[in-house]
Amino acid sequence: MGSSLYKSLNPAQQEIRLLRIEPGASADSLEALKCELVTESLLQLKEPYYAVSYVWGDPADTEPIHVNGLEFQVTRNLAAFLRWYRTDHMWPRKLMWADAVCIDQGNIDERNSQVQMMGSIYRSAKTTFSWLGPTADDSVFAMESIRHMSIFSIAQRDANEVLRRRVARWAEEGRPKPKPTLLGRHTGLRGLPTPRPAPAPPVVQHVPSVGRASRQRPLLGLEVHLSVPW
Repeated sequence: MGSSLYKSLNPAQQEIRLLRIEPGASADSLEALKCELVTESLLQLKEPYYAVSYVWGDPADTEPIHVNGLEFQVTRNLAAFLRWYRTDHMWPRKLMWADAVCIDQGNIDERNSQVQMMGSIYRSAKTTFSWLGPTADDSVFAMESIRHMSIFSIAQRDANEVLRRRVARWAEEGRPKPKPTLLGRHTGLRGLPTPRPAPAPPVVQHVPSVGRASRQRPLLGLEVHLSVPW
């Protein structure tokens, strides 16, 4: 399989392989996963790509996908992500890096070289998905709870910072420091909305890659923008 599927990479050019995944009807579709391997250089990317971080799971529990027309075994957790990825309207045919397929696992020298490049691979990706697996039990409720707690934490921090600057400005203007009750009224954030029931999505976290041109704050796929009225 390795010799017929994989061609040598040039470490000097920081070459990596990426998957181009054919769109599918739905995440539950029994339609075979079909992918194409393409080679790109991190030094001169022709188009943006995405990456996935996931738990391999039991290496013996696999299912077949088709890569360059050849059957290739991947773990069920990775297959579940690829099925979700191919059906999401935002990502059709976008390039994806997944280590189990994009690295020739039977080539020790290549594997060691690519592992050393992983930091650059994830940093160069437009977005990295942290795939926790398909939904199960109360996982949707748990993720929504974490989301709202994170929103509260960020809002509290931002409100405290705005208040600190306001108090500093009052001090410069010679105004008295506000009373504790006033501080509490501004920093105590109450009445956060109760999570509404929603269809069960896969448990996936979107982590925007942080590079020189991007300073986004990852929060379970939600980018939060807050303003505190004064």
